[in-house]
Formats: sequence, C-alpha cells, structure tokens
Amino acid sequence: MFHGDFSNLGVDVISIYKPIVISGDNAVIYDMAFALKDDVKLTNISLIANNSKFAENSNALIFANGQSIELNNIYVNYTTPSNSNAYGILAYGAENFKLLDSSILFDSNNRAGVTQHALQIR
Repeated sequence: MFHGDFSNLGVDVISIYKPIVISGDNAVIYDMAFALKDDVKLTNISLIANNSKFAENSNALIFANGQSIELNNIYVNYTTPSNSNAYGILAYGAENFKLLDSSILFDSNNRAGVTQHALQIR
C-alpha cells in the first residue's frame, strides 16, 4: 500500500510485473510512471507529472501491457513535455483492460510530428 506523497525518489518508472493488488490510500506520486503487466489492480492513487518524459515507459505515465489490468479511482494530471510523444494512459496489447471511476487531466504541448493523447488503447 502507498500512503502519503512520493517525490524525488530517483525513480522514473515503477514496474509491476507480478499479479498484485495495490491500493494507494489516496497517495500522490509525483513525476514517476507505472509500467503494469498481467493481473495488476491499481486503485486510489493520484499521479502528477509536469514536463516529465517517460521514454523507457513507451512515453506513458501509465503503461498497461498485459492481461486483466484494472485501474480504479486513479487520478492522472499530466502536463506533457513539448516535442515528445506522451500518453497519460497507454493500454497496448492489454486484454480485459478496465479503467473505472478515474479522471485524466491532460495538458498537451503537442507540436507537429508528435503524438500526445490523454488515453490511447491499442
């Protein structure tokens, strides 16, 4: 369980590759992304990022890639970097992906030749 505010930890991406349920107790995580694989449930967490690039996470604040990933009561507030691809939530190859009771505030600094989306499901 995450509890409280998290920032400046020297970590860009929190990778969760094993089936688990993570509750945030309304935790706030600043300028860190999540990479999620099969059977992960993430709930009650706020993610706030300002001009952060997450190239190692497919340019996404939350990258869901796997089966049965569920995001519930997630708040995303992402001000994107300019001249860089960026996604608030990117679900790629995510079978049975669920996004429930969540909000995305996405401030795009999109330029020509750059893709920026609040939510992309492929």
